[in-house]
Amino acid sequence: MKARVHAEDLRFETEQRLFCKGSALVKLESLNWEEHKTRQHDLKNVLRLKKIFEKEGCRSLKVGNHIPAIVDQHHLDTAIENVKQNKTWKMGILPSSYAMIDSENGYPELEFPGGIICLHGLHRIQAGKALRPAEKCWIVDLYLSGISYETRAILDEEYSIEDRPCDGQIYRKICKYQYLPQKADALVLPATSVSFEMHWWSRFNESRQKRLRGLFRHRLVAAGFDALTKIPALFDAGMKVTTLHTVMATRCYEEIQHYLNHIFTAFVGFFNRIENGIQRLDKATIKAIERKAPAV
Repeated sequence: MKARVHAEDLRFETEQRLFCKGSALVKLESLNWEEHKTRQHDLKNVLRLKKIFEKEGCRSLKVGNHIPAIVDQHHLDTAIENVKQNKTWKMGILPSSYAMIDSENGYPELEFPGGIICLHGLHRIQAGKALRPAEKCWIVDLYLSGISYETRAILDEEYSIEDRPCDGQIYRKICKYQYLPQKADALVLPATSVSFEMHWWSRFNESRQKRLRGLFRHRLVAAGFDALTKIPALFDAGMKVTTLHTVMATRCYEEIQHYLNHIFTAFVGFFNRIENGIQRLDKATIKAIERKAPAV
């Protein structure tokens, strides 16, 4: 097993180095995120990052603060050619994403009129803007669009100071990788799914792991929770794995599953005939309607 994990790690690292074309300064206005990530705005996380930046400095130079992004080869070639013609960058290649460069002058400023898609870093940028309103650019690690789904997932989920996932997010990730190998259109190997799943299990301490495994042993109740993962905001708004043992201790498994089904049916009904309504639901909205159910 260890040999297989080592081989996979080596494969991912090789692909990352192959598809990463280096780092550059990119204007903040050109940095975009997929819609589901912009809906995950978390003010508390932004404030937490802001405090970290206040203590350590808002430094995009730090490799851990770089933002990975996907770019088309043609657009990248055009951007590099433009800075070479403008004589603002004399070197033929971009600095490595691993390079330790102590000045932003060591990076070219590339322009992408159509924007580029960032894999994460939204909260980092928001915190940086709050501290340094005059900030115009950020250092971005540029990956070609042909990168595999697996390696993209690793880049997307890699640890950074920005990441402090809640119980609900971790639960959703564990479920995602448990069931991914069963899908006909799965883009990752079963062994890779297991590796990703174990990564998310490790985010829980021993007590939380024990309580979650207790839930999974009761497939009737677990199936009800699994169905609700189609509504991510419900989990991200405050699921607490630490309370699962209290719920399961009632031993009212059929009643719990019935209630979970009722929650799912109710939310589906709320968004009936609204295109992508469930996907557009965000954590802030869930928080706003908590405890607003009419009295019985």
